Amino acid sequence: VGTYAPTEKQVAFYRRLADDVVFAEEERRSALDWLATKATRQAIKDQIDWLKRQVETRRARVRSAA
Repeated sequence: VGTYAPTEKQVAFYRRLADDVVFAEEERRSALDWLATKATRQAIKDQIDWLKRQVETRRARVRSAA
C-alpha cells in the first residue's frame, strides 16, 4: 500500500480480466500472485493492457475455430 499501490478500480478490473475463461487456472493463479506481491500503479496498467490483448486474441481464435 502507499502512493504507488494500484487503485481499487485497477485491482477490480485486473481481477475481472484474470478471471476470464480464456485463461487456464495456472495462468489465473500466476496473475493473482503477481497482483498480490508485485503490483504497482504503473505496472498494473501494463499488465491490464497485456491481459486485455490476451483476452481479445484468444477469443478471436476460439471464434475463428468454431
